[in-house]
Amino acid sequence: MVPSNSPFQYVKVSRVVGFAILLTAMAYPSSAVLSGGSCGEAKVLRQGGRNLRAGPSLASPATLTLPYGAVVFILDCRSRVSQWNGSLFEWVEVLTEDGSTGWMALNPHNLLVTVDEFNAPLRSAGTRSVMKISVAEGRLEVGEQASWSVAVPKQGSVFLSLRARVDWPELAGLAYIMDIQVNGQAVVGELLVNKRGSFTYADDRMFDYYGFVPEYSTTQTPLWGLLYSPDFASNVMPPFSTRYRVMEGQAYDYLFDVTSLVRAGRVSVTLANQGQGYSEFLDARVPLVYQQLELLVVR
Repeated sequence: MVPSNSPFQYVKVSRVVGFAILLTAMAYPSSAVLSGGSCGEAKVLRQGGRNLRAGPSLASPATLTLPYGAVVFILDCRSRVSQWNGSLFEWVEVLTEDGSTGWMALNPHNLLVTVDEFNAPLRSAGTRSVMKISVAEGRLEVGEQASWSVAVPKQGSVFLSLRARVDWPELAGLAYIMDIQVNGQAVVGELLVNKRGSFTYADDRMFDYYGFVPEYSTTQTPLWGLLYSPDFASNVMPPFSTRYRVMEGQAYDYLFDVTSLVRAGRVSVTLANQGQGYSEFLDARVPLVYQQLELLVVR
């Protein structure tokens, strides 16, 4: 129930089955972090189209009308609830295919929503607090590394989150170049929690996110694979005209449960670009670009 003294409340958007939008009306603390990249897609099912509004309310002006069949991308795993003439309406912030942003009302008869599993461990935290600690963003050339030491609460589960890619002029394949260490220990494949350990390209080829290619590996040990991409949008936003599209989504997003690696309330994170073999084979630079490197503490 929405408190009478508050016009807005965040609610969790759960996975949708068929046309039934499942919403859990559960308030989160202001420090909650439940988003990351595109949180899912929605398709307009109303024959007359749906309005995109400037804010999460029927009182907000409509900026454009999206036609039947239009697809939008949900920007936040939370929806907002507002009251209008005594009725409650749920809203999600979205991005259209032409780059416009705005708010759309959730309605199981007019809008089909599918939400991916990114940050599922965080959404399942219920009303427990989720504290975000922003660490860094940047770029690492081959052979470079960066380290940070961060104090965290001694109680709670700790997640490491980041977006990463190989900076490349166009979409291409995968390069196993990213090494992540937490308190001197490797962040290995079993710690990845926001997606499966493997993915499928649009041409049906399948690869692991964590591994190595012997011809390109200088250490012969597994590293995290990153996609060649000019930005953090080309693999997850239309038009999808490339065989390198990751069909499961979340092409750039990584979320690790590093709770077992945390010691005495302090986290030392080291990120390294070990792409020497790829650089030599391609006779080109293979820079590692990362952003939204964060620690998330669930208590």
